[in-house]
Formats: sequence, structure tokens, C-alpha cells
Amino acid sequence: MYNILLYYFIFINLLGFILFTWDKYKSIKKQNRISEKRLLLLALIGGFIGQLISMILFNHKTRKTSFQIKLFLIVLLWIISIIIFLYFDFEY
Repeated sequence: MYNILLYYFIFINLLGFILFTWDKYKSIKKQNRISEKRLLLLALIGGFIGQLISMILFNHKTRKTSFQIKLFLIVLLWIISIIIFLYFDFEY
């Protein structure tokens, strides 16, 4: 079960990194961009690590305070969820 979760998080974070980087590229080229709603949804389903790495590497969305607050809350939600999961030692 843990292998499946590991592969899922690797995939979803690679996708998060790629889409966040692609949005930065589209921003530079003045093209239609990926909506913040989609980027935040991807973070919510686990792609936040890849997005944070892309944010730091490419200085993307670093001035957008509202986006950063929402992303921070999603990261906080994930941290709390992981702590609860580990504390209660759920087994499947």
C-alpha cells in the first residue's frame, strides 16, 4: 500500500512541478495561463511539493500574496493530516 502512495506522490509532484513551470513559461510569453484554481487543486491533491520547488527555482507567484496564503494553508492541511495519520497509526 505504501508503495502505491509513494508512486502517487512522486507522480503528482512531478506534475505539479511541470505545470507550475509551464505556467511560468506561459507568463513570460504572454500566453493563456493555467488558472490558479487548477494549480491550487493540484496542490490540494498532493502536488504542493513540486509546486513549491518550482516556485523557488523560477520565482513564480512569489509576489502573489493571496496565492501564497492559499498554498500555505494547503501545505498546513497536509502536515496536520500526516501527523494525525501517523499519530493514530492507521493500517489498511
